[in-house]
Amino acid sequence: MLVSIPIKLPRKAIRKAVLWSVQKLYYSIDRANMNGRDLTESLDDKIMGDLACVAVWSYLYKLSIVDCIVYDEIRKDNFNFPDPGWDIAIKSKDVEVDVESMDINLIQQEFTVLSIKSSRLPRTDTIEQAILKRDFKIFNLSGDIEKDITADIEVQVYYKYVESQLGNRLINKEQVDIILNNLDNADIYLDDIINALSLEQRWGECWLVGFKHKEAIVAENASLRYKTWSSFGKNMWISPLKTGLPLEELSDFVKIKNINN
Repeated sequence: MLVSIPIKLPRKAIRKAVLWSVQKLYYSIDRANMNGRDLTESLDDKIMGDLACVAVWSYLYKLSIVDCIVYDEIRKDNFNFPDPGWDIAIKSKDVEVDVESMDINLIQQEFTVLSIKSSRLPRTDTIEQAILKRDFKIFNLSGDIEKDITADIEVQVYYKYVESQLGNRLINKEQVDIILNNLDNADIYLDDIINALSLEQRWGECWLVGFKHKEAIVAENASLRYKTWSSFGKNMWISPLKTGLPLEELSDFVKIKNINN
């Protein structure tokens, strides 16, 4: 059985995620089946996802089994466009590459790419119960599971249900804009949002659950009697967490290729 990995992120890591999220805020397009959200909720949801990415990145860095290329660290579109369907690319530690000069599409071709999915635990679940009975978060958008999985590997991250609720916390447009106008010296303004939304208390702790390769997800789903499930207007592909793998095994899925040769 998978064993979840608890992560507690320092403020420096939270600032990183908030900085990414703020830059995406005015350009992001929500899924068609999402409920309408105001500025605070929209930013908060982005921070939830970006903190999950930072949590996986920081854990893999500590494991030191692969090197990571983080899309939001190397993107060249000023955060104006949707991501390419992946969050982190992993490569063998002995593969040297000039990431700054690489085409984004080439990264996805040459390296194993990860999509980091984050969710709140269901209200009544412990993390152990969720691993036994819940699924990787894969939206059924097209009716074709292979098309709907946009990365080589899916990674699932969970947050506590009650503690992560937004409640009546609010931020305003001015708090966002002052960060956008001071990107190189934004810590004090990032801290304003971190404090206003109680981000350390709400999103600063999470569980890394595990991962599953696209080929395994597609093959497993094809063998199931029921292939999808629905909740609150969202249709999802079934891919049980309990058949996932621990993050320590990610190095087994690195593409062995050096583009400089």
